[in-house]
Amino acid sequence: MPLPSERPVSCPKPQVLRVLITENHHTSMAVLTDFLHLRGFTCVSVLTSAQITTELDVEAQHILLFDSALPAITSESLIRALRRKYGYRIGIIVLLPSQDLPPRLAAWRCGADMSLVRPVNFEELDSVIWGLYQRLRLQAVDQSPPTAWMLYPEHEVLTPPDGQRVRLTGAETRLLTALAQQEGQVVSRQVLDEALAPGGLPGDTLRLNVLISRLKKKIKTETGIALPLQTYRNLGYAFQAEVVTTSGAQNSSSHAFYDQTY
Repeated sequence: MPLPSERPVSCPKPQVLRVLITENHHTSMAVLTDFLHLRGFTCVSVLTSAQITTELDVEAQHILLFDSALPAITSESLIRALRRKYGYRIGIIVLLPSQDLPPRLAAWRCGADMSLVRPVNFEELDSVIWGLYQRLRLQAVDQSPPTAWMLYPEHEVLTPPDGQRVRLTGAETRLLTALAQQEGQVVSRQVLDEALAPGGLPGDTLRLNVLISRLKKKIKTETGIALPLQTYRNLGYAFQAEVVTTSGAQNSSSHAFYDQTY
């Protein structure tokens, strides 16, 4: 399998996260792909280095989940070639068969961001991918500190401008989505009630107040940052900061059907 061209390229402006999975074991690839789809990630299965470079030229943020046992080429050679071409504008996670130190050191020295040992814990993999994605997202913007909050409804995740991740409940996700859609304008209680219980009976005032109070407390406790959600008496609420809503590939609500490792 030929190595990627080493001619430096300028990566296109990233827009979404795509996870490229190269696996020597086809059954494991299917399990990984299904799990990450259910967590809301866009996944592409690739089997050769040529396919990898073709997919990396798609306009997106990319993380490569790489099998160290890929036939016909050593992982170190491929990682070095990818780093020469794309720099650190892609994330690389290497899957290793054991905890032995030499292969882990080799992976890091040639440019891998992370190495995980089989059996891979799905929660650990999910956290590692998210951490790498935030690094890629933040380094892709201007050098000035980012100011936008990022909302991922399919993942039920909110990240403040510094890239921390907060898991949301379904109700919290629906609330923030309704607020984000109005781009800083005041949203009435009636509109928020409908977002929380579409097609149902209007919610009571206490329920909405408790939800917002708990959400503010959770964000502050987990990130140290105050949620910029302003109350306007007798009018409603407004999210008074830039918030970008990003769509994923699939709904993530079904991930509980998977074992924690493969």
